[in-house]
Amino acid sequence: MEKLKALICKSNIIMISLCVFVFAFFVRFIFVNTQQETNKETAYYYEVLSPGVGDLREQALHFSHLAGLYAYPFYLEITLEREREATNIFFTLDGSNPTPESSYLFTSPLLITDRTPELNVLSAIPGYRIGCFLVYYLDYFIPPEGPVFKATVIRAQAFDQYHQAVTDIVTMSYFVSDDIFTRYTGLPIISLATDASNFFDDEIGIYVRGHNDTGGHEPDDPEPNWRQRGREWERPIHFEMFEVDGDRVVAMDMGVRIHGGGTRRLAQKSLRLYARSYYDPLQPTLRHDVFNGAAVDVFGEPIVEFNRLLLRNFGNEGTATMIRDAGLQYLSRYLNVDFQASRPAVVFLNGEFWGMYYIMERLDARYLASHYHVSRHDVAILSKSPGIGAVLDEGSEADLEDFRMLEYFLYNNSFYDNDMYLHVQRYIDIDSFIDHYIIQIYLGNMDWPGNNMRVWRYNGVSDTDIPALDGRWRWMLFDLCSTTGFSFGFNYYEDNLIRLIYLPDDRERIPGETYALPNSTLMFRRLIENEDFRIKFVNRFKDVMDTYFTADLFLDMVDSFSEEIRHVVPEQIERYGRIESMEAWEEELDILRAFGIYRREYMLKILEQNLELNNQ
Repeated sequence: MEKLKALICKSNIIMISLCVFVFAFFVRFIFVNTQQETNKETAYYYEVLSPGVGDLREQALHFSHLAGLYAYPFYLEITLEREREATNIFFTLDGSNPTPESSYLFTSPLLITDRTPELNVLSAIPGYRIGCFLVYYLDYFIPPEGPVFKATVIRAQAFDQYHQAVTDIVTMSYFVSDDIFTRYTGLPIISLATDASNFFDDEIGIYVRGHNDTGGHEPDDPEPNWRQRGREWERPIHFEMFEVDGDRVVAMDMGVRIHGGGTRRLAQKSLRLYARSYYDPLQPTLRHDVFNGAAVDVFGEPIVEFNRLLLRNFGNEGTATMIRDAGLQYLSRYLNVDFQASRPAVVFLNGEFWGMYYIMERLDARYLASHYHVSRHDVAILSKSPGIGAVLDEGSEADLEDFRMLEYFLYNNSFYDNDMYLHVQRYIDIDSFIDHYIIQIYLGNMDWPGNNMRVWRYNGVSDTDIPALDGRWRWMLFDLCSTTGFSFGFNYYEDNLIRLIYLPDDRERIPGETYALPNSTLMFRRLIENEDFRIKFVNRFKDVMDTYFTADLFLDMVDSFSEEIRHVVPEQIERYGRIESMEAWEEELDILRAFGIYRREYMLKILEQNLELNNQ
């Protein structure tokens, strides 16, 4: 009996202890989380474990404050997870990797404050923005007159007495300002950190002209650094992404290259980001819903893992609305083309405001693999190059040869015969072709179709449940900057692009014509000969105008996309000066709105004049 009482007593003690433990844990959980939320505003001290990339070493660094947004200055502590004799922590503030020889020794708490009053460093570097179009000639980039907004980027690492690293590099970006929680409302912040030489050194820098460039224009003349391509011109960079609530959601090492064509010459260049195990063994892909559900696969599920991302500089349209490409692709998202999901963001390079960008998907084999759940080795992608024709981007020479044989077939046959029309449908997705041409013609893209044309096909085993995997060529949509009246001086909503792509092979070049050359318009000119195709094309055109490109939808797009970035446009203007003023920006938006209002009326007349709409 006594043993039973003792056992019961012992059980009660255990139960009481367990309840006390649970209660204490609950209280601590509530307190810590509340305190951390408070710290975002008040910068009170709290401790958080912050392992470095991949946590490859036994030691790790403690940072007293999480990377993120802070309204007030604070003191930052950096300590080792476990104390170790003769071990020192070194750190940098310029984006470079810390070393015992060239970095600061951490000896006391660092004051983290608003660094904006400090002298501009990277943004003070002068550079060309001479472009491939007349409007850019002799148009040099002038660095901003005043200080740009600056964050503090800490890169820290611990070393022993033999200067051997005992921790990984830890990177933390801190944005401190009394208005930081409203300054970039609704936009994610991206902080890029790298040794400045990776961008600005004349020998290896990807952002400069470099020593080799002679400024010549002959084919054999050396190219400037920013025109170089390939893995040898990819540089290491640390990537952090902060969501709209200020929380850091991505922190990883990546590779970076310059992206784009003629816009590589601009002071604000587009960047292409590469996730690789080479840079980050435990994060070979970027895992986050970067586009807030806008990037979806063939089953409608959000894509949350990326190997490649673009930071796009608005293309040629950075002098106007800055929303054309992203907004018009958004309007076209339900049509039978593959498009790029996008999202505006604010980018910092080594702590300096580098401008607004659009984060965008890259249209490549990995894009198709994630969207259609196939192997990237089973797809082929071709693009049109001005004056050259089809060029192989991804796939094999057999894919390129197949497409050229298709063009040869089109060139040598008449499509007044329905048998020819039915035969060609075995090789191309007519619905995708039609939608692609409708988008480009309606929007009046003057940088197409001899340029900015891309097709793809699947070479694996056909999947009857997914029509896109039937092995036929389909069309991709990208770079809609030179549309809706921007560039080249054409009357915007009256533009008749059909007149350029519907003329015979032996016609003379039209003054002011850009890329609508005979070899790039062959497929449309042959198919439009067929009455069934012409009826299908015109009816689908009217359906798209009345369903996806209505004036109301167009105006809603302009308003929502412009409002999303409006509060950052003044800072963008001060940084690069490509837009004269907010008033000039508003005028550009009005031009875009006018296109959305009046284009349909003129487009109906154009269809009637060129394709005999009244007889369909």
